[in-house]
Amino acid sequence: MVKLDPDFLWNRRDSRIVTVFVAEDNESGEIIGTVTGVDHSRAFDDPENGSSLWCLAADPSARLAKIGEALTRHLAAHFQARGCAFMDLSVLHDNGDAIALYERLGFSRVPFFAVKRKNPINETLFTGPPQEDALNPYAGIITAEARRRGISVEVLDAEGGFFRLAHGGRSIVCRESLSELTSAVAMSRCDDKAVSRRLMERAGLPVAKAIDANDREGALELLKSAGQVVVKPVRGEQGRGVTVGISTESALDAAIASARSHCPDVLIETCARGDDLRVISTTRPVPPHFSPRSRR
Repeated sequence: MVKLDPDFLWNRRDSRIVTVFVAEDNESGEIIGTVTGVDHSRAFDDPENGSSLWCLAADPSARLAKIGEALTRHLAAHFQARGCAFMDLSVLHDNGDAIALYERLGFSRVPFFAVKRKNPINETLFTGPPQEDALNPYAGIITAEARRRGISVEVLDAEGGFFRLAHGGRSIVCRESLSELTSAVAMSRCDDKAVSRRLMERAGLPVAKAIDANDREGALELLKSAGQVVVKPVRGEQGRGVTVGISTESALDAAIASARSHCPDVLIETCARGDDLRVISTTRPVPPHFSPRSRR
């Protein structure tokens, strides 16, 4: 459920618009359920004098049964005592347990169309069923985050990693972590690890010490001084041909051979443990009003 800011309730503790009832276990003192209702007449001068159940939650692990039913009945009796003509509610179409509860209490379905604000609970109604399982992990991470933000995902070619993201009147086609907005220059910078290293060094970012695998003497010296190294093909993606945690000469030779099966050029770097971060390359043009020489 979406957490409620305690200040929201506290600031409305004397409100006649929003009503909140809380169920408490008399033995343990724990909160085991809550229901929130809205008086429509007081909220927006409803000419039909209605009310609504806004939110119902019950602890599934509580020792007591029918907590949701008791809270719903209590809220309905409360609004009836106020003279409200009815109490309505909305529920997700696939929430079978809640639908069964409300129908058992006498609620009936009405043929109304409602537009809801998109949130983490109902976003699947806006973005369609998940399709990330058909994509590789890189594309899956992006599409899962897009869906979380309410952006619809259409898988165009799962095997090739192509998918379309759409929101409102805009859409963009992507392939794994690349999109139509990714330039050829940016892609080439990311594809070549030697180029990526030089760019980050020039930007003042710390990078692992590296040496070309063709330099046998230098490679062994780096292994001895670092204790552990990483071997990776200069070009490639998704970790293919990358070996980490190498600490012996024989393991180093095997890792270099594996990397060369993906790319003839191979890098050997010191092994550094830490968080896995991603650097995004961009080739946006410098704004016309900006001049590097004019900086002081």
